[in-house]
Amino acid sequence: MTMRTPIILAALLLTGAAGGQGGPDLSGGWTLKDTAAPDSVTRSDSAGPTPRSDLRPLVRPGSRPEAQAQLRRLVGMAQPVVSFTITQSDTAVTFANVDGFTYTVYPGRERDSITAGDDIIPVRARWRGSALEVEFRPPGGGRITETYTLADSGVFLRMEVVVEHESLAQRLWRPRMYRRQTAD
Repeated sequence: MTMRTPIILAALLLTGAAGGQGGPDLSGGWTLKDTAAPDSVTRSDSAGPTPRSDLRPLVRPGSRPEAQAQLRRLVGMAQPVVSFTITQSDTAVTFANVDGFTYTVYPGRERDSITAGDDIIPVRARWRGSALEVEFRPPGGGRITETYTLADSGVFLRMEVVVEHESLAQRLWRPRMYRRQTAD
C-alpha cells in the first residue's frame, strides 16, 4: 500500500458523503407571496381564496380536442397553491398542500410515481446544484417541471413551474415566490 492509497480512499469517502447530502433543507411551511401587494403574504391560517391563474397558454391552431383537454388538465395541475409544507429527510421530500393533497418524491431515483385520484403519475426528482427539480409526466402527454430554490436568507423559496405540451405554441413558464411561515 502506497501513501497515495489512503489519500484516494479519503477523497472517495468525502465525495460519496457530499453526493448523498443532496441540496439544502427545504423543510418548513411556505406561503405564496401575494403579487398584488409586494410586501404582503396571503393568509396561511386557512385555505383562503384560490390564487388567480398566472398561466396563459398560447395554443397552436388545429389542436385536437383531446390534446386541448390534456393541456387544460396540465394548466390546472400547475396552478399555484396558497401554502404548503415540505418535510425533508436524507432520501425523501414530502409536499403537503393546504388542500390536503400530499405526495413524496425521492431525489436520485431514476423512476418513481405518485397517485392523484385515479391516476398514477410518473415523477422524477433530482438535485440540480442547490435546486430541487421535480418532473411530472401525467397520462395523456405533456410534462410539468417544478424547480425549488431556497434563497440565501432561508426566508424565501422560489418555485419555477414549466408546462410543456404538443398543443402549446411555446412552453409556459412562471416563477412564484413563497415565504417561510413563522410561528406567531
